[in-house]
Amino acid sequence: MLRAIAGGVATGVPLSDWFLIVAGAGSLFIVTGKRHAEQVELGSDSLEHRSTLGEYSTAFLGYVRAVASA
Repeated sequence: MLRAIAGGVATGVPLSDWFLIVAGAGSLFIVTGKRHAEQVELGSDSLEHRSTLGEYSTAFLGYVRAVASA
């Protein structure tokens, strides 16, 4: 998101609300997909790899990915 906003500011191109919504949803989709993949691949060792993975359930990550992709 920061890169998209900085690019618009640097080039002088006005960013529409729709562009920010789509870029935000895409970013959320990618982040939740990465966290889900880390949980699945690492299994019980995922907490040692990234402590915040304990805050998310796989069901929650699946739900957020579904909402972001819709």
